[in-house]
Amino acid sequence: MSRPSGGRFGIILAAGTGSRFRGLKQFARLGGQPLFRFSVSAFERCPTVDGYVLVVCATRLNWTRRLVGRWRLKRLIAVVSGGRLRAESVDSGLRSLPEAGWVAIHDAARPFITPAMLKQGFAACQRHRAATFGLPLTDTLKQIHGDRVVRTIDRSSLATVQTPQFFELALIRKAHAQRGQRPATDDCTLVETLGIRPVLLPGTTRNLKVTTRTDLELCAALL
Repeated sequence: MSRPSGGRFGIILAAGTGSRFRGLKQFARLGGQPLFRFSVSAFERCPTVDGYVLVVCATRLNWTRRLVGRWRLKRLIAVVSGGRLRAESVDSGLRSLPEAGWVAIHDAARPFITPAMLKQGFAACQRHRAATFGLPLTDTLKQIHGDRVVRTIDRSSLATVQTPQFFELALIRKAHAQRGQRPATDDCTLVETLGIRPVLLPGTTRNLKVTTRTDLELCAALL
């Protein structure tokens, strides 16, 4: 499909190795479908989205292309292979997108993304350049040393962040170009080094991430 400059795009990350899951979790079956299909469905059903890229591991690239070819997707731009690191997979997705516009970067391991979340996130991103969903911490946090508690940490200014995360395309490209060897488990971390403070949107506990087999069972119960 065409890629309108200045549009709103998505990158669905489904290239992880799933070491804690002991398998490629993004291809695990949930409700009779591969897990990543739920994220694809959200981007397909959101009228705000102009197109999206699906990033998968190289060993499943051809298989995935054949599979999604049967789904008659209207907004899919490309299925591309990712890298060894998450940041490399994001880079791979960015190369398939135009220079200008906005992008939602989402982990396929979070199947309960909705079109409403995408619409809300893009609106916030267009005002603030970067946005992410997140939740305030509710558990008490302890700093530990070995098996001993050292102190209690004030949680009032802390939050856990989720995906999708939203960025001005030029901004996230610059952040990735300058990341060097800096470790980053999400993309907000990278834009923060440029002095950008992403806006935090209220997340939901339903937007859980599949990390273990138990998480997948919980998702199945929530369907």
